[in-house]
Amino acid sequence: MRFKAFATARLVLAITAIAVLPLACSPAPDTTDKTAAPEAKEHALVRFVNATTFTQPVDIYLDEAKVIPEVNRDRVTDYSEWEADRHEIGLRVAGSAAPSVTNSESLNARERYTVVGFNKADGTPGMAVFNDTAAQPDAGKARIRLIHVADGAEELGVFASGAKDSLLDGVNYNDDSSADVDPGPRTLEIRKQGEKIVALKIPELSLEAGKTYTIVIAADQDRKLRAIKLDDTLGVQQGSVR
Repeated sequence: MRFKAFATARLVLAITAIAVLPLACSPAPDTTDKTAAPEAKEHALVRFVNATTFTQPVDIYLDEAKVIPEVNRDRVTDYSEWEADRHEIGLRVAGSAAPSVTNSESLNARERYTVVGFNKADGTPGMAVFNDTAAQPDAGKARIRLIHVADGAEELGVFASGAKDSLLDGVNYNDDSSADVDPGPRTLEIRKQGEKIVALKIPELSLEAGKTYTIVIAADQDRKLRAIKLDDTLGVQQGSVR
């Protein structure tokens, strides 16, 4: 009888172990909150300058999505928020199905950029992206910044009207540079490297201490230089882009 009792007890224990085994091996329940909001994306701030020679307005695309429509020649947009990531930035003449030019760029979070569309010496469109520094001019100074997209022009310099010495020099094509200067009213001259003649005169600017004055130098179809003055106090458009 004792042997049968022991056998029965062992059988009960074995059956219990088999029943519990699937529970022990089953995966832990998923406690993830399915209703949690997606992680917020960080953004860069981007503005566009139409320095092309196109008579029609142009559209700006971000990864095939139109984000800035119908910007007329020599116009500058406000800053808008673009997702901080690598993007294909495209420029198209308004109404065109295919991009005139594209540029692949990585945009960093919380940084500002100026995208400039222009025409090269052979007439084909180009695009350049410039990082806008957040640093302020030195105390009591104003800052002049030159963006050079005039294909065919050598290094450019900025001079006060009639001055021998430059305020800013050695700015190469597809590049930008800046210098801090004394505030006050100034008429500026753009001269090509090594030349004393004035390639372009910029009418009087009232330079205020603590402010930055950005000037884009582009070229017309006849390769004469023209200037587009940017308002570096522009605000940010509401909403974000991708």
